[in-house]
Amino acid sequence: MATDVPATTSGRSEDETRVRNWVARLARIPPKAAVLGAIGWVLAFGLLFAVLPMPTSRPPLPGSARLTAFFVVMIALYGVVLPPAIRSALASAENLSGIDESSRAELRASLVELPWYWLAISLGLGVSAHARISVRAGIDFASYLDPDVMLSALGLARLAGWLHIIAVSVLLALLLRHAVLFSRIGRRLHDVDLLDHGPLSPFVQHSFRTTGIIVVCWACIAAFHVRWEGDLSLDPLIISILPVQVMLMLGVFLAPLWPVHQALRDARTVELARVHAAIRGDREALRGSLLRAHADSLSPIDLFTYREQVQSFSSWPFDATAVARLALLTVVPLLGWIGGALVERALDAVLR
Repeated sequence: MATDVPATTSGRSEDETRVRNWVARLARIPPKAAVLGAIGWVLAFGLLFAVLPMPTSRPPLPGSARLTAFFVVMIALYGVVLPPAIRSALASAENLSGIDESSRAELRASLVELPWYWLAISLGLGVSAHARISVRAGIDFASYLDPDVMLSALGLARLAGWLHIIAVSVLLALLLRHAVLFSRIGRRLHDVDLLDHGPLSPFVQHSFRTTGIIVVCWACIAAFHVRWEGDLSLDPLIISILPVQVMLMLGVFLAPLWPVHQALRDARTVELARVHAAIRGDREALRGSLLRAHADSLSPIDLFTYREQVQSFSSWPFDATAVARLALLTVVPLLGWIGGALVERALDAVLR
């Protein structure tokens, strides 16, 4: 379904609107153009990297070309992923029910905005992590000012590393902000139907799609850093940030769903209270219940049976099939690590 990208609020200053409108423009990029742009970016960067000379004063570290290729490809991947991610969030907002139109309009407008402090925090964390990696790799930051390095293939490789940090910081900032926005709008849900979770599906779809994007990107990063040294191993740095990645995925997954879970749990509690009151003889309590159409014709046995059904209702808006899909999705990084290690081992065996 085509989703129109809303304009930002006209009351903001021109500079502020210009800064925030880039998200809306990004959402309008069609998939074909995004893919072609990503391919063009990779080819242009590869050609430039091949043409520029290597510096004579500072030889590149082992594996620099492979690392540069990884950065360039990942930037292309983020460019392909970001526009549909924004459009998907807008489509989920459009399909929401149980909220008023003003809340829906507020959500749609906020989804195409990225406040400066969100981007600043994400960039700060990304730059800190990249600087730590650079220090551990033995990169001398003073060499960034060396003209022999700046105008060489090595300088271009370092630029790719920093561009990768900017791209991944923007991606994570947007995904986290979207999760927070859906969580905020979920707190305004009303008239939740225990028997029909369909109106809640946009929350579930957004949660699963966003988590899937993070898992796939994390799998690519982990697969690049995997090693085979007699047995399967992973770069210690990747292992050290694994808890952060897990918390990030859990946060993005649960943030939109937790308010929905609370709304369903509260609705189940209220429905049980009504049924208990009806069992005790207060049939008027069923007037606001799901059984209101049959309030006068139900026998005590019917009420006891219905109470057991209500107690068995799940307070989560997804079923076992969705959980199985998520479990399968979380296996992707492990398969990426193992696959990357096996390919590397096979190449080593062929080249020896």
